[in-house]
Amino acid sequence: MGGIFGGVLMISLADKDSSKSNNFGSIRLALASLVILSHSPVLIDGNSSREILINIFGTISFGELAVDGFFIVSGFLIAKSFCDSSLSEYFVKRIVRIYPGFLVCFALCAFILAPVVVGATALMPATVIAGFAEAVRLRPPLAAGGFANIAYPDMNGSLWTIAYEFRCYVIAAVCGLLGLYRSRGKWIFLAITAILLALNTSGLAAGINLPIPTIIGEFGKATRLTGLFFSGTCFFLFRDHVPFPKWGGILSFAFLIAGLSLPPLAELAVATFGAYLIFWIAYAIPVGQLEAFTRKQDLSYGIYLYAWPIQNSFIYWFGIQNHLLLSAITLVIAAAMASLSWRFVEKPAQDAMRSFRSSGPRKTLRDVA
Repeated sequence: MGGIFGGVLMISLADKDSSKSNNFGSIRLALASLVILSHSPVLIDGNSSREILINIFGTISFGELAVDGFFIVSGFLIAKSFCDSSLSEYFVKRIVRIYPGFLVCFALCAFILAPVVVGATALMPATVIAGFAEAVRLRPPLAAGGFANIAYPDMNGSLWTIAYEFRCYVIAAVCGLLGLYRSRGKWIFLAITAILLALNTSGLAAGINLPIPTIIGEFGKATRLTGLFFSGTCFFLFRDHVPFPKWGGILSFAFLIAGLSLPPLAELAVATFGAYLIFWIAYAIPVGQLEAFTRKQDLSYGIYLYAWPIQNSFIYWFGIQNHLLLSAITLVIAAAMASLSWRFVEKPAQDAMRSFRSSGPRKTLRDVA
């Protein structure tokens, strides 16, 4: 809905709900690039002494900020996807979006890269079978030894977030089926989101260990990432009440900067003012050429998948110590790998999925929104 407030045109998320005029592709590409920028000094040094955002605020890194942003965006888009799809279609779309690209990247890391840096033991039958089991569970490849003698020898340490992302997809569907996306239920959903954010902000979640890590992961991480995901979902559920005045982006950015300066409130600031800023950029800024490109080739997922092994490979074989140089090299190569992944893996999988969808009328879950 639109309106006038203080003489400034107010555009809400509801106005844009059915429109493709947004900058989500550009935002995700920027977030994937920030992960590279953040990881480079940490992977080289083994600590965050040269990580740019930590040096500025002393609270969270660009990598953490980027992951937070990914989950916020996902929370919004996945809730919309649930409401626009049948239940079976929703899960098929989520599986097709995550698994094909992940499995190919996992295989390249575990069965191509690992034997080079670890040796033939990486291809022993027991190791291969265990690797497939890890891949199905969306866990990172665990090659014994890994990149030996460097700070973080993991084959692909970034992949730990993917399982949490998929768990959020399942939780989103459960919430929708329980009616928490309906007009009354969304207030319960807002309360749950506030509880999750409070648990994370207070530090209480980090001290809780549940005996079901395979199902929910680490409780502290699950609380943080699910809270951020739910924050994005709240922006979708309350889209009728979220305006975007011209000064909205500036104000939210100022509050975000203030929050990032306060250690206890940094993550909460990202989940609130940072989330608003993301959606302000997505909808209040005119769509440019970069967004047009991302709609033809969505490279953000592939860049995120491939960046870590590329960074570690250059540290391992070439001993690069300049983190800005490593970031630049990694971004170029990861973008190339992401382009190949999109063209030959991700997009064909999505096209195949669409070809199996019924061309006739289909019942969706939009009425629960």
